[in-house]
Amino acid sequence: MTQTRIIAMWSGPRNLSTAMMRSFENRADTSVWDEPLYACYLARTNRPDPMAAATMRAGETSWDACISELCTPKPHGLVYHKHITTHVLESDSLAWLNQEPSMKHLFLIREPERVVASFNQVITDTNEDELVDYIGFEQQHRIFNSVCEQTGETPLVIDSSRFLEDPKSQLMQVCEWLSVPFDDAMLTWPSGPRDSDGVWATHWYKSVEQSTGFGPAPTQLPDLSESQARVAARCRPLYDAMLAWAI
Repeated sequence: MTQTRIIAMWSGPRNLSTAMMRSFENRADTSVWDEPLYACYLARTNRPDPMAAATMRAGETSWDACISELCTPKPHGLVYHKHITTHVLESDSLAWLNQEPSMKHLFLIREPERVVASFNQVITDTNEDELVDYIGFEQQHRIFNSVCEQTGETPLVIDSSRFLEDPKSQLMQVCEWLSVPFDDAMLTWPSGPRDSDGVWATHWYKSVEQSTGFGPAPTQLPDLSESQARVAARCRPLYDAMLAWAI
């Protein structure tokens, strides 16, 4: 059985994306790359961001250079790419998604109501169109469809609420789909920052740095303002379409 060398996990912001990265990084055979397209996205959009200058200084801002590195497998072990779908622009070609045979794409989704509420706790100064763009559902759906079309296969979809109800069972299914052995080390990890974290971690990763494993499953959806509810309603059909494929 051949191990997958590159794992590309596509998530919107304010999901389980960093905790999932911690889970894979806690495997002895896996290295991680935190948001490899972030600096490139900021350089191309000039979007206001709490850590924009530091992120662009620390990361690769050339799209071509980023894609070349993303599609280069390492000689040993697994490489986990934590992608945020917002970082892919509508004008970007997605032909590279099937360029490297060892790359497998997975999609992490979360109810838009929870994403909107969580995102607005950190970033508040957005209009509705900007918020829809920031939370990445449209981009995620486009990337998912492109992977389906290019590979002729449906990639794995993980719903964060379902996942948190039984992380071990879900991770076992993920590992089976990737053709890699499940490792109990994926369920818990030491608290604190990581050298692999992006420079933006000081602003975005406070709760994850305190964690030692996945949190409890969520209960009721959060209360939203009228504006937030409209944004969530716009994204809900995209979420539901992908939820149909979730494990």
